[in-house]
Amino acid sequence: MSQSSIEIKGVNDALLVTVPSGAWSDVSPQLVQHLEEQKGFLTGAQIILQLNDRELGAVEVGKLCETFDTLELDLWGILSSSLYTESAAKSFGLQTELAKPELPPLESDPEPDSLDANCRFVNATLRSGNEIDFDGHVVVLGDVKKGAQIIATGSIVVWGRLQGTAVAGADGDESAVICALDLSPRQLNIAGILARAPERDGTPEPEMAYIKDGQILADPWINPSSPAVPKKKRGWLFGR
Repeated sequence: MSQSSIEIKGVNDALLVTVPSGAWSDVSPQLVQHLEEQKGFLTGAQIILQLNDRELGAVEVGKLCETFDTLELDLWGILSSSLYTESAAKSFGLQTELAKPELPPLESDPEPDSLDANCRFVNATLRSGNEIDFDGHVVVLGDVKKGAQIIATGSIVVWGRLQGTAVAGADGDESAVICALDLSPRQLNIAGILARAPERDGTPEPEMAYIKDGQILADPWINPSSPAVPKKKRGWLFGR
């Protein structure tokens, strides 16, 4: 397959990258090379991969996400007629339909639907350049992309993938936590303690980051009233 057979075209405010047929083991490295060569053109754009009927599992989709993260590109979605591929894409929080949901207008600070005076609820995906600075807790129903930032004096809950900057307990509250369905930012900050993520072992799972003994740890985010469920802590680096 020649790299020229990889097609890129604009769709709405995203870029659709169509991957031709062929063995994935052959196509994948050429796709990566093409992305590297076109990085300057693709940077800052929401990218959708069109895989047609190709079947990819969670492992292959996970590697794609890691590749895009390494290249600092925004993989927004995967289109496929394969239910197997679609299911794997959804497990990583990727969109599987071309039509984008209607979102409220986003400027520097998205307009929230307040739950109460101490909690800000944002029903939108935060993209690069979006910033929230709130005196209280922040709940986001959507992803927090690279380049987006949340600063809260309380806790932060992201019902989606957290890749941007999250600062909880901004006034020094060490009881604050940061929760996400996919906790994968380059850096976290809780009450002034900075930490960067270690290498992930396995597929993403909901996690809660918190302070213990002066460092940031991450536990699986589960119902604390559930029967004894083994917890595997993920130690974050650069604790105070």
